Amino acid sequence: MRIEIKNDHYKYAFDDLIIELSKKGKVVILIDEYEKPILDTINNKEMAEKYRNVLRNFYVAIKSKDEYIKFVFITGITKFIKTGVFSALNNLNDISPLDTDYS
Repeated sequence: MRIEIKNDHYKYAFDDLIIELSKKGKVVILIDEYEKPILDTINNKEMAEKYRNVLRNFYVAIKSKDEYIKFVFITGITKFIKTGVFSALNNLNDISPLDTDYS
């Protein structure tokens, strides 16, 4: 399957990618170390805020394309909180205590 993304802006290109991929079935999104860009710039408040806004737009895109997505699996090295970059998502389940349904 060849996918051509015509939009140059990352926010809209990601929307297009989800829609195009869903033509073969609902999309699964895996995100490893969601907070790494922010942690890497934690001592540079301006850059960390910039990354936080980019990530927030990324999660807004995921939420707005819910009908095309089967599930999203997010890992991190710090405990997530349902604020900040995740304020766009509202159906998060923390399975970090090794919930037996997911182990």
